[in-house]
Amino acid sequence: VWDAFMDIKEKEQAQGEDVTDATETEQTQDRPSFRELMRQCSSLTSAGSRASAVLRSWWHSLSGLVLRRGTRDVDALLLEWHPWRVVRWARSVAANELFQGFIIGIITLNVVILSLDRYPRSLGPPKLVNVCGTLFNAIFLVECIIMHIAVLPLTYWSDNPLAF
Repeated sequence: VWDAFMDIKEKEQAQGEDVTDATETEQTQDRPSFRELMRQCSSLTSAGSRASAVLRSWWHSLSGLVLRRGTRDVDALLLEWHPWRVVRWARSVAANELFQGFIIGIITLNVVILSLDRYPRSLGPPKLVNVCGTLFNAIFLVECIIMHIAVLPLTYWSDNPLAF
C-alpha cells in the first residue's frame, strides 16, 4: 500500500512540475524586458509633450538608482559648491568630521542599547531602552534629512553606505 501511495505521489509531483515549468516558460516568453517596455512607453509619447518629459525624467532617475549605482563620489560631492544656501550648509555639516564621528558614536550606542533589549526580559531598564531608542531614531532622522539635502535623494539612495 505504501509503495502504491508513493508512486501516485511521485506521478502527481512530476505532473505538477511539468505544469509549473510550462507556465513559467510561457510567462517569461510573454514578458518583455524592462528596456523594451521603456521603448514602448517613449514611442507612445510625442517628443515635445509633457508626458515625454516626465517619462524621460523618470527614466533618468531610475537609471541613476539602478544602472549608475555607487558611481558618484559622495565625499567629492560634499566639497562641491552649490548655488543654494541650504545645500551648502547641509554639505558643510555632512562633511564635518565632528558630525560624522557623532553619528558613528550614536550608531555604536544604539547597538549597545539594542543588545540590552532582549526577550523575555530586558537587561536594562525598559524605560531607558525606550527613551534611548526614540532619541536615536530622532537623531538618525535628522542625519537622513541633512544627507538628503546635502547630496540630493538620487545620490543618497544610489550610494550603498548611505542607503544602509
